[in-house]
Amino acid sequence: MTETQPVHSDVARDPMVYDVMRETATWYMGAMTALSRAATTEAETQRWMNDVAAVYQEVLAVDPRDQDLVRAKTTEFHQRRLALPAA
Repeated sequence: MTETQPVHSDVARDPMVYDVMRETATWYMGAMTALSRAATTEAETQRWMNDVAAVYQEVLAVDPRDQDLVRAKTTEFHQRRLALPAA
């Protein structure tokens, strides 16, 4: 008798990975919100708020069962936040 690897299932999924991605995205959106509040023009304010909305849509598009994608988006959101200008 040979043993087989367990099949991926929602039971085996680590929900904390998705929570970390959501938290990272929240920090990123918060930094952009701060930039929108520090903006000196209405156009700049609107640009940052549009970017916040776009990131929110990106988060909603991530399948929480796809652990590789969730981890990749976590890294991406973190790097994008670090690349923002200071508020």
